Amino acid sequence: MDDDELRVHDVHDASTPALPPSDGPRRYACKLCRHVVFTSEELLDHAPQQQQIAMRKKVKDVKVNGNQTAATRLESCSSYFLEETQPWMDSDALAEGKIRCPNVKCQSRIGSFDWAGSQCSCGTWVTPSIKLTKSRIDPLFAVAVIPIVQSATISVDRAAGAPAVATAESATTEAAAQTGGSQA
Repeated sequence: MDDDELRVHDVHDASTPALPPSDGPRRYACKLCRHVVFTSEELLDHAPQQQQIAMRKKVKDVKVNGNQTAATRLESCSSYFLEETQPWMDSDALAEGKIRCPNVKCQSRIGSFDWAGSQCSCGTWVTPSIKLTKSRIDPLFAVAVIPIVQSATISVDRAAGAPAVATAESATTEAAAQTGGSQA
């Protein structure tokens, strides 16, 4: 690089910040095929052990995994519960059944339903139970916009006194024109 050349990195739209994640509903997809299964608006919220009959499991004060007790382990939910069945779900007159991914090519088992209800891992009894296993569902996050960085070379023409800016793309085009070749 000559003394007359200066390399510059130009960030486009540096004045505008990256977009924050959208405030809309979060989407959840099948872990195997990434097909969107439901949104956060369709989730049923439930509080751990909110009913008197909620604790069918016996909770012992036995240490599990260091200083985490069995009671605290039960409080974390391992399933998502939906308020209503989805249009793609098998809505036969069955009282219980399996929920499969709506993608025809995937069809992996992602949960189960039981109109009589089922117990969550946190201890709450949920009726009716449209339960999707968290380990088979991925939450999808909004992606922030990342600015594009472009390299440029500035060469100063001492006779004219004006700087000439050449981007990497225009330098390639000029080199092809000088050699008489075409740009691929």
